[in-house]
Amino acid sequence: MAHLAGRFVKSLTGWLPASPLEYFDPWAIHNDLFSKLTQVVGILDSAGCPQILVVQKALQGEIPTISDVDTFMRLAGFEPVQNIEFAWRNDGVGVSIFDARPANFLSVLGNPVPFDLIPVRF
Repeated sequence: MAHLAGRFVKSLTGWLPASPLEYFDPWAIHNDLFSKLTQVVGILDSAGCPQILVVQKALQGEIPTISDVDTFMRLAGFEPVQNIEFAWRNDGVGVSIFDARPANFLSVLGNPVPFDLIPVRF
């Protein structure tokens, strides 16, 4: 199985190199649910180890408040996961979002824009 340098996933036996699907799937989920900030522009063969080249739109704004993030996530159909900080769940789309803390959003023209969240299908 091919893997990508520098990207790992947690398994029952420890950290393992991520497959291309394990690397791309969270981006695809994020882009489907929120704004399409990240785009793959190519794959580079670096000494026999493939590396993914991506671009991400540059954003200018302020870090939103926790209340702004809470409102944004609820309007997007997510509910907070009990006892897990910055975690949200949307049963309608079968996705949980982790690391949805204010530092992973920018308020652009008064609207929180998420980036670098960790979406997981369930």
